[in-house]
Amino acid sequence: MAGLYIHIPFCASRCVYCDFFSSTDFSFKRGYIDAVCRELELRIHELRDEPVFTVYLGGGTPSSLSPSERGRLFRTLSTVVDWSICKEVTLEVNPDDVTPLFISQLKDTPVNRLSMGIQSFDDSDLVFLRRRHTAHAAMEAVDNCLCAGYENISIDLIYGLPGQTVERWTNNLRQAVTLNVPHISAYNLIYENSKIGYIVSFKLKSGEEINTTIKNPDDVFVYRNYLENYLYDDINQVQGEWYSHLLQSEVTDKTRMTSIKFTAGQDIDKVGDTIKLTAFVYNSDDDFDASGNYKGNVSYTVTIKNTAQ
Repeated sequence: MAGLYIHIPFCASRCVYCDFFSSTDFSFKRGYIDAVCRELELRIHELRDEPVFTVYLGGGTPSSLSPSERGRLFRTLSTVVDWSICKEVTLEVNPDDVTPLFISQLKDTPVNRLSMGIQSFDDSDLVFLRRRHTAHAAMEAVDNCLCAGYENISIDLIYGLPGQTVERWTNNLRQAVTLNVPHISAYNLIYENSKIGYIVSFKLKSGEEINTTIKNPDDVFVYRNYLENYLYDDINQVQGEWYSHLLQSEVTDKTRMTSIKFTAGQDIDKVGDTIKLTAFVYNSDDDFDASGNYKGNVSYTVTIKNTAQ
């Protein structure tokens, strides 16, 4: 008995907790599907005539594929898989994508199981996680699937989020149970010992421009705390109407910034105008090019403006 997993690495936006390879550049989708289909053709001999009983399309966001892209993929899979004996064909979906139109188009494929990344039924959790959907949209998506006859549904939930109480997690479980789906996957958020760095760009009152990369190897919890408390506000506040949570260490006209940390309620009081701040995750110096520039993709950039008088 054989099973196939196919990774679809495209996402409309990145979630802060995800360690899977993904890209928000959809211009590569068609080429990627062509490459996957070609690989299936080249490696079909590895099955050694063993029947395929499960196919799983994970991501990323497989529900981001267009009907033509799904069709191309499943036509190629048909040369490898006998759908009459294949027991389970799973497609991972984002609740935002699961509209009645999407479901009707899915009926033309062999998909018979949906795995939905809901993660939480608490909107504040979803905002923190950078999920595109709301709690209401998630429940509506499940209902759309059930109404269309898709009863084999799995939903994913995350617990152990920063600030998440036992009561909020219990409410998540209660809401999940009311949906009457046959499978619930609950995952604990893992805090990994990745290294954290910052790219800081700002101008001193003297006019000197500071552009520097700060590697901070042990500050993963400061980074997580920043994401939890501040990043959403940074992005969504109207430019020019918000002040920073950035605390500096003895920055003057003649000194360069050597360390930074985040704390609530601190104005930018020793630099002028705006600061562009990028926080990034890296594992080793291999994540930097020869010029010392970060070349990874796990990063968040905000522009902060001092409006304090």
